[in-house]
Amino acid sequence: MFTLNAFETLRPRILLQLRHTLQSQLAQGLDHRRLAAALALGISFGVLPCFFGASLLCALFAAQFRLNQLIVQLVNYLLYPLQLLLLLPYFKLGALLFRAQGGPHDFAPLIPLLRTAPLEFMEQLWRVNLQAIGVWLLTLPLLWYISFHLALSALQRLKPCENNSGPVV
Repeated sequence: MFTLNAFETLRPRILLQLRHTLQSQLAQGLDHRRLAAALALGISFGVLPCFFGASLLCALFAAQFRLNQLIVQLVNYLLYPLQLLLLLPYFKLGALLFRAQGGPHDFAPLIPLLRTAPLEFMEQLWRVNLQAIGVWLLTLPLLWYISFHLALSALQRLKPCENNSGPVV
C-alpha cells in the first residue's frame, strides 16, 4: 500500500533523479539557457489551476520550442502538490478579478449543488476554473521570467556529471 511515509522516501529519489538528469544533459552539451527554459516551462505550467491539461500543454509547448520533454514533464509532476495547494488561491483571485454576474464567488454555495444538481455544479465549477486560469494567464509571464532566471542561476552552479551510470537509488 502506498502511504505518506512511502511518498516521503520517494521524493528524495525523484529529486536525485532530476538532479542527475540535469547534470547528464549539461554533460552532453545542452545549453544552460535551453535547460533553464525547460525547467521554467515545467514550473510555469506545473501550477496551472486546472484539474487536467497541464501535462498535455507541457508536451505541446516543449515540442514547439524543442525543449527536453523529460525535464519539462518531470518538473511538472514534481509540482503537482504545489498545484493542488494553489488551486484555492487562484480560484478566489479569479472570483475577485472576474466578478461575473450571477457567478459563484465562493465555494460554499457550490458544495450542496454537488448532490442536488450535479450538472449545475459542473457548470459553476467550470466557470470558476476558467476564472482561475485567467488569473494564471495574467501571472504567467512573471512566473516564467522568475523561474527561468532562478533555474539559470542554479544550473550555472551545477557541475555536469562525469559518468552517465545514473544516480544510486
